[in-house]
Amino acid sequence: MLTSFLAAYVLPVLHVVRASEAGGEEGGFYWTAVFIGVAVLVLFVGMVAAVLAIGRGKGSL
Repeated sequence: MLTSFLAAYVLPVLHVVRASEAGGEEGGFYWTAVFIGVAVLVLFVGMVAAVLAIGRGKGSL
């Protein structure tokens, strides 16, 4: 499940990076979208890790 999620996330990001190499205003927009996507992904992974840690009775990460 995690592998398929990463594949579904990484492949579009690589496509966006290739598209943004052309430059222009679209490139800036794509980079902004990539940074937002990475931030959301990091928050999601951190939240899942915290829930799993609490669920197992390990209060500290």
